[in-house]
Amino acid sequence: MISEEPVFRFGQIEAQPLLDLAGEKIGAGLIFCETAWRSVDRIWPVLYHPSLMNKPDLDALQQKYKRAVDQWVAAIRAEEALATPDHSETAMERWDSADFAVQDSQKQAKEARDAYKEGLRKLHYGI
Repeated sequence: MISEEPVFRFGQIEAQPLLDLAGEKIGAGLIFCETAWRSVDRIWPVLYHPSLMNKPDLDALQQKYKRAVDQWVAAIRAEEALATPDHSETAMERWDSADFAVQDSQKQAKEARDAYKEGLRKLHYGI
């Protein structure tokens, strides 16, 4: 049994109540309309200044990140060069120390990347 009265009315679209199989009302119907009675955009101004991070500071962070990544790649290539057919204990020790250097340079690259990303967040979002 459908009621003749609309439950909701927005614009020109009306929605009837939802009914179960027995004809009992179980809730309001869905409303599909192109215009809403209120805006979803904020009325008040943005509370942060979007240019808290200066361009030169951001450029310096980016250059530091690029240098750290280049050092990381160089450490990886140095470790790769130590992978030789020499199966001695000293060769293995040099290879292990080269791996520690790779791990250290990776850590520095990730710290530089995080600092650069933080600068981008400050520039774009103000946080």
